[in-house]
Amino acid sequence: MRGGIGFTDGPDSFLAAFDIEGLLTQQFAVGLGLQLGVDDDFIIVSPTLFGRYRFDISQIEIRYFDRIRPFAQLGLGITHIDVDRRGRDVDGTDFMLNFGGGFDFIVNEHVEIGTRMLIDVIPAEVLNQRIYFSWELISVRYRW
Repeated sequence: MRGGIGFTDGPDSFLAAFDIEGLLTQQFAVGLGLQLGVDDDFIIVSPTLFGRYRFDISQIEIRYFDRIRPFAQLGLGITHIDVDRRGRDVDGTDFMLNFGGGFDFIVNEHVEIGTRMLIDVIPAEVLNQRIYFSWELISVRYRW
């Protein structure tokens, strides 16, 4: 389970992100994710089904590198944007594809802290938005 905070750009908003995943192999996981972007005038809700590949760099003999887990991620889902313009609500929903990556730092056998950047692409466009960037500045993952 993972939760994090950050921001989105294009549209600009505060970001809260949540994931739950299961490892299929030591390096590949699949899961469900949710990004919530919140601003005074709009809300972005993007649930996704994703795959994440974790790179093993533990063989690099630099102090603490054995605790870093970089990853690449690809997801499919939908994006819903709800805008409140001068008392008039406008909203739209459509298919979304996202891709990106980040890294986690292993604190102990159950806790990791990390960061993640995603590019979210909406091919059919929702309320004049076709692409936006999301960055989870800090996230915490708990494994059990």
